[in-house]
Amino acid sequence: MRIYFITATDTDAGKTMTSAALMKQYGRAHYWKPVQTGTDRDQETVRRLSGASANRLHLGLTFSEPLSPHRAAELDNQEIHLQDLDQRYEQVCYQVNASVRDAASEEEPILFIEGAGGLLVPINRQCLWPHWLQGKDLSIILVCRTGLGTINHSLLSVEAIRARNLPLAGLVFFGPENPDNQRTIQEFSGASIIGQFDVPDHPGGPGGGSAETHTWALPAALDASGLLLQSSHQKAQ
Repeated sequence: MRIYFITATDTDAGKTMTSAALMKQYGRAHYWKPVQTGTDRDQETVRRLSGASANRLHLGLTFSEPLSPHRAAELDNQEIHLQDLDQRYEQVCYQVNASVRDAASEEEPILFIEGAGGLLVPINRQCLWPHWLQGKDLSIILVCRTGLGTINHSLLSVEAIRARNLPLAGLVFFGPENPDNQRTIQEFSGASIIGQFDVPDHPGGPGGGSAETHTWALPAALDASGLLLQSSHQKAQ
């Protein structure tokens, strides 16, 4: 199974739109958001925009306030434990593999996992996302903005990924095309570029908009080169 953890340089940088675009392109892929905070329901947005069937979407923990997972859980009088996430991760992987067996498909299954917030977001008072990610057979997809400030944010995020020996599959640029920013980040990081796309009225973009009421035009093939299907995708870059 190919497993990708979709994270970003910060919150509202385009993780859910990237997840939806990749789910649309890879029609048999599965999606799981381990932690959802606030009233947004990213799983429903991914389902609606990608056209994915319900059996390819997997439930995660939900908390009331739109805050970092550790704080949102505290305000709901709960705590997120890594072993609970691990248990759910194993269940989701089993379900993905079982669905492929049931369909008698020869295609290698793909699971996209969307993180909450950016890479160094606390899950609880002791652990950040990388604490949970380390040791798992997966690769990171980093979603980067395209505008002013993205060079610093993106390069810092790439350094944080590599400092923790997490395999980096590549970068997705979300926002209006900015060729020089994209080129600069690629040249200094040496990371592969999966693709770039924009939806102008995305909630995190300048036009605002609500994920519950809008239908955005997503690219037919965000991963145009098929990078995520290449055999070397899980080698650290």
